[in-house]
Amino acid sequence: MIKLLSLRGFAKRRGLAYGTINRYYVEKRLPPHDGEIGEDENDPKARVGWLPETVDNWQRPGRGARTDLKKDKT
Repeated sequence: MIKLLSLRGFAKRRGLAYGTINRYYVEKRLPPHDGEIGEDENDPKARVGWLPETVDNWQRPGRGARTDLKKDKT
């Protein structure tokens, strides 16, 4: 049996708020989902899910390091 995580499961596994993960999903900042549950492939109400490994390997988007702020001590 394949177990997928919902948006709420994704948030819980990563220790983030559901609202944060939902916003990332809407903004397409999450990894591609691994599966869908719905009536057929064109179901507009299909629910998406991710494998636990996908969630664990996801790198949260961020601003990145501000290397320009570091002073060179040479």
